[in-house]
Amino acid sequence: MRTRACGILVHEGKVLLQRKVHETIWALPGGRVEDAETVEAALAHEFMEELGWDVQVGRRLCAFENTFEHDGSLIAQLEHCFQIVFDNPPEAIVPHDATLTFCWAACQELERLDVRPKAIKDALINTILPQHRHPGEGRDPASGSGVRGKLGPGFRRGDGNEGRSWIEIHFWNLVLDSARSVW
Repeated sequence: MRTRACGILVHEGKVLLQRKVHETIWALPGGRVEDAETVEAALAHEFMEELGWDVQVGRRLCAFENTFEHDGSLIAQLEHCFQIVFDNPPEAIVPHDATLTFCWAACQELERLDVRPKAIKDALINTILPQHRHPGEGRDPASGSGVRGKLGPGFRRGDGNEGRSWIEIHFWNLVLDSARSVW
């Protein structure tokens, strides 16, 4: 099983996505983790190599197993997804890797794009991007209203979720619900 590190970078209500120029499938930016490399170091290295951006890798949002078919082969990989911090990223993206293309996508654009894995796309549309559109600690995407506290609905002190925001907990649940889905 291979390991991949990917990052969520949101700027002005849009998330950064990447795809190979000859393919139609979009994904979070990142890449394979090499031997003797941490997932955080691999992710920072990928941003520098592919975009020339010196990003800060934030907290791990989730890790999940992803199984999919690519070029007739079944691929199994463990994906580690992190928050990315980068002040003032450019609107126009010039990749350093000619085999890749990048875009900033808002919720409406995400719905039209083939973003995989689907659990990540759903989390971006339903949780991550709405969180960035509404300042504060978060809105409940199920009801569409009401600012929630640090732990959010259904979470109690002492249940192991202290220190985690509602958005992180909800993101984990969305990803874990369909983590083994095939692309």
